[in-house]
Amino acid sequence: MEYVQDIIENYRTSEVPYALQIDGDWGVGKTYYIKNQVMKSLKEQGNFTVYFSVYGYDSLKQIQQDILLKIITELYPSRKLLSRFSDINKGWYKILKILRESKLQSISLISDSILEMISHIYSPKNSDKLGKDKSLVIIIDDLERLSDKIELSDFLGFIGTELLEKIKCKVIIVSNSAEIEKSKDFEKVKEKIIYRTVKFKYDVSVIEEMILNESSNKFIKENRDWITSILESRKETLNIRTLLTIIDNYSLVENQFSRKFKSFESEKIFKIKKSLFLNIYVITSEYKLGVINESNLDQLNSFSKANIYYLDFFNADENLSKTLIKKYHDSKKPEFDDYTFYSTEINNFILFGYLESN
Repeated sequence: MEYVQDIIENYRTSEVPYALQIDGDWGVGKTYYIKNQVMKSLKEQGNFTVYFSVYGYDSLKQIQQDILLKIITELYPSRKLLSRFSDINKGWYKILKILRESKLQSISLISDSILEMISHIYSPKNSDKLGKDKSLVIIIDDLERLSDKIELSDFLGFIGTELLEKIKCKVIIVSNSAEIEKSKDFEKVKEKIIYRTVKFKYDVSVIEEMILNESSNKFIKENRDWITSILESRKETLNIRTLLTIIDNYSLVENQFSRKFKSFESEKIFKIKKSLFLNIYVITSEYKLGVINESNLDQLNSFSKANIYYLDFFNADENLSKTLIKKYHDSKKPEFDDYTFYSTEINNFILFGYLESN
């Protein structure tokens, strides 16, 4: 994924008055990568970065106001800092006065004040704070989840007029274009706002480096190559949020049994942990996909009570059992047959959140 960071850096240092779009399917890890890799790198370089998701907003004016307030907070995270600059203080109180009014009179008034703040930061006397090679980068996520009550063209117009033209910051739009209902309108408008679209693809090597290698769980971290091989054996992409849930669920269960592990030999502990991980991996994945739910819990428990070493002879009349066997117990996935011991207690834990001591 280094190419994504290279493209973002080239965009950040360019003078193009347009936005950059990072586009990809849901669950491929766009947001996780942006938050944990891109933003970290930008901040380490001394840039100002603002992350904002449009999901959950029904008002364009509220989105505009909150984005601009986030910019102010990023530029001056402490009111104490403002007290050092009397001229900036005036701009701050001007903003507060506008926001105290019952109706927000003008978004432009706020962006004008932000522009004054930025001009002050860029002034020669503050060159130690923000050099010429530093930027204000606004990351706008979940464009495809923009409310139907908000016109896409109006929102993109705000990005173009207030953020790109007036404030002259860099804007990165994170989206899944395939899910944008008004795609025809988007295609027409985006040419005026977006100069380049970068396709973000699922990359197991990045997952291994960013998630598995950075995990606080020793088993996950030390066996990241093995877990990566499990991920690579999937026919479909595993949603990043699902993977993070799997890791969290595993860590909780492992912690529950940590004292009992001490009575076993290290080799047996290793096998038990593999079994736990695979059990949790299967049930969590299918639960998140909606395949497993409370209505077919009896089928799942029946499958779990069967001896996994005799799956070839298991009477898989239920659709759920057939699905699990076909998906996880074929010749291409020997690890699941070698290690997995399905547990009804794990089923209850994944579905309901509690774990029986037995």
